[in-house]
Amino acid sequence: MALNSGKMRVKFKLILIFLAAIDILLFLNGCSSGSQDPPIKVAVPGDLYYLGAMINNASLTDAEVPSLQINFSENAINKLKDAKVDAVLLGREPTADEFKGLNESEIALDAVCIVMDENSYSGGQYNGNGHPTVKTDGLRNLTVPELTDLFSTPTGTAWAWNGNYYVRNPLMDPNSWLYSNPDLEWIQQPANVLHPFNFPVGEFDTQSVIYQDLGLNEKEEVTHNGSYLDPKLHLEQEVISFQYGNQSYYPSRNGTQDFEFELGFASRAVMTIAPSHVPVSVLSINEINPMTDTKSIYDGTYKFSRKIYLLTRQNSTSSVVKLADFLQSPAGQKLVTNAGYLPIIPSN
Repeated sequence: MALNSGKMRVKFKLILIFLAAIDILLFLNGCSSGSQDPPIKVAVPGDLYYLGAMINNASLTDAEVPSLQINFSENAINKLKDAKVDAVLLGREPTADEFKGLNESEIALDAVCIVMDENSYSGGQYNGNGHPTVKTDGLRNLTVPELTDLFSTPTGTAWAWNGNYYVRNPLMDPNSWLYSNPDLEWIQQPANVLHPFNFPVGEFDTQSVIYQDLGLNEKEEVTHNGSYLDPKLHLEQEVISFQYGNQSYYPSRNGTQDFEFELGFASRAVMTIAPSHVPVSVLSINEINPMTDTKSIYDGTYKFSRKIYLLTRQNSTSSVVKLADFLQSPAGQKLVTNAGYLPIIPSN
């Protein structure tokens, strides 16, 4: 009897332990189901990283913004479709194939600015490669056809700036009339070959906008010209500082420079800040300056106007939907405006 009672006590203890384990598991499950959802993984290109960081900061202080995890990505849309990320910030128009199975939420407007070193913009003296000193009156406007020539290399041609006008570089374009003009022999001497600096394909949507809107194949053009930038430069702000921040190039605002000109591009959001830190200016395109003419961005008359999207999968979680709703709300629109972008509805 004592033996049986001992066995009963052991069984009872085992039952109590089992029930206690069940209680613990139920408790833990209840805690996890009531805990905060895991962070939303958002992939962003280098030119939108600051916007992503601003949204992330809001998630730390605003209960209406889900928790985020921001990641750089070269193949963001593929990662979104493969469920490796939950959302994508995109600063260009997705293709029809890319858009399959996805939802897009327009959250801001922006423009890609064509950027020029301030010496070439303001005017001054050019004295490079043994050429005679040439005074310039400044370059403040380019046409779309000129930009197409600058950003494309169908025959290996390039532009050289001489004085207050553009001419084809005869070394690169043997069909040019300048090539055999006896009065311009000095221009046949070796000259700097200009290529707009290129970002790694897929990492900066600003570059994609340029090539898309000019009707050029981004991958082919960039492959032809070669990647210019240090791969360590992940942010557009870093790129602009790297390209234009070397003060040895700029002895004075109107001083002599030893290169022809430095042409680049950057988002309007970045260019609201960059000129106060580096010697750079924004060119007008077809006489439209995107920094001063915001109406041209909303109506699309500025060639390189662009929309900023949040892309999500069609079966997104409630947290992802909540993020999209927040970014289109008045509070979200104030956030994107503070980040340097234009709200989706023009302010009066």
